[in-house]
Amino acid sequence: MLYERNVISDDDLEELSKKDISRHDRVCKLLRILREKPEQEFVSEQFRLSLKAKHEHLLTAGDDDGLEQYLTCRCHNNTEGKVRRKRTLGRETLSKTTRYASYSKRRTAMDITEKEPDEKSSERMQKTFLTFKMNIKDACYGLEDKIYIRKRRNTSMRKLNTLITKQSNKIQAEAYHNEGRNVKRIKVIDQREKMKLYESRSSMFLSKSNCEKSPSQNLIVRQMPMVLPNNKMLMRNSAKLWRILYGLMARGEWDKFNNFFNEGLKKLRDNADLMIQLYRSQMSACTFYRSDPAKAQEMFEKAMELVPNTSMSTWHLGRILPLKVEMYVQKMKFSNASILLEQAHQATTLLSPCMPTGNVYFFQGIYLSALLRCTRRDTQSAASIVERVKQCFLIAIQHYEQDTLFALKPIIGQVYLFLALFSLGIDYTKIRYSQTHNACANDIILAQYYLDLFESCCWEDSTNWSQMLFFIARGEQFQQRKNFKRSMDYFKHARKCSVLGNFNAHRGFIDNTLQLIQEKLKEQALIECSQHHFDATLQSLMDISDDSK
Repeated sequence: MLYERNVISDDDLEELSKKDISRHDRVCKLLRILREKPEQEFVSEQFRLSLKAKHEHLLTAGDDDGLEQYLTCRCHNNTEGKVRRKRTLGRETLSKTTRYASYSKRRTAMDITEKEPDEKSSERMQKTFLTFKMNIKDACYGLEDKIYIRKRRNTSMRKLNTLITKQSNKIQAEAYHNEGRNVKRIKVIDQREKMKLYESRSSMFLSKSNCEKSPSQNLIVRQMPMVLPNNKMLMRNSAKLWRILYGLMARGEWDKFNNFFNEGLKKLRDNADLMIQLYRSQMSACTFYRSDPAKAQEMFEKAMELVPNTSMSTWHLGRILPLKVEMYVQKMKFSNASILLEQAHQATTLLSPCMPTGNVYFFQGIYLSALLRCTRRDTQSAASIVERVKQCFLIAIQHYEQDTLFALKPIIGQVYLFLALFSLGIDYTKIRYSQTHNACANDIILAQYYLDLFESCCWEDSTNWSQMLFFIARGEQFQQRKNFKRSMDYFKHARKCSVLGNFNAHRGFIDNTLQLIQEKLKEQALIECSQHHFDATLQSLMDISDDSK
């Protein structure tokens, strides 16, 4: 597949196809080839991540490109890590202070001699004392855990609990001495004092950690240790709730959406994770479908208050922060949007090995396209931003297709449509023509490909909103190709969808475009009529000249 897409050359393929090369060496050579090509950085990174997740037995010691660390994920997704196998060299042991897994075996008395060892005994000793480094995935640990630090997760909390235990033991000993060995009274005193100690120490710890972790006042979200979404039932309920809410939004059934939202606030009051899904849906509705920034800001603040109380904090941040980025973009606050976008990237990079997320790349494409509107079209920066927007949408499509739990075809289809509209030079957020981008032949072909993909794969699950975007994109595609009759038919279908879904903000664009197409059709008819009249006049003159001869 890499050879067919011109990623590797004929010489590289011939070198990799040699039979005398082991499987491990072949993988290492392929990685070296990909890393030597700067334009294939994304391919090499995805290949490395797939090796981590699926073929860990290939990543053994002895490689010069950083593969000497045998990476194993210890999160809930790794079922093989739960069953520890006995090795010939001993049993795996994990140190508490470091993340080194060593395989050792006691030396026998024959190995410990003063004589010079022969070849067999030296090989045996080398195998005996061979130590493999095991670096656990960054996704299973918090933002503080870096490879070169190698700290244990939640070290500060572990120290806090140890300190509280020591002090409670002292209090218990004093109470035992003062209360005259009254065990029940001692337990009550110990419990009260322990709670007081924990509250005081934890408040000191949180204030200290917040001061260290938030040096800038622009940072809205505090860095917190990652909690993987390991509750499968909760994930299914969140996915089910989001499907219902997104379907009501996309179909334009706002009365049902508001009733469902109000009932959810009453029934899901004790579940912070599902409450955040409700607030997120209201943010999406106020940002994309209805222009209500004040209510969207209110929903964002309520959702952020609940994030520390959830069991999936990082997962929620990866979905809430991109919506806030879009709110900043609509207010033209690009500096705040870029800061928040970096934090959203931090949240999703922690989840990427265990759970594919495309929200950040999708909203990064929207942010860059908004930045493109403020850039002159005749500059190199505008051309680079255009390519980055397309790349962000393509990465988002790839991530959405890998998501099995939240894989909603309407969402994937929406990314298809946004990419097609951007390629045709239409601002998809407010449905208007972009002033900084003109569609060329390659852009029209790219838009046609993803429109065909949407029509073949996502049309059955499409809504009024997505169908309206599809008809607008098709109409613009035929308008670019000077086929105004078919373009007019598609824009008429788009107007019907806007009426059914009550998308009043976009109806003006469709009506104006229909008027322009009608004017172009009249001009085309006049040109054809004049051309026909000219041809008829020329033919009559030629007939007269033939008769005169």
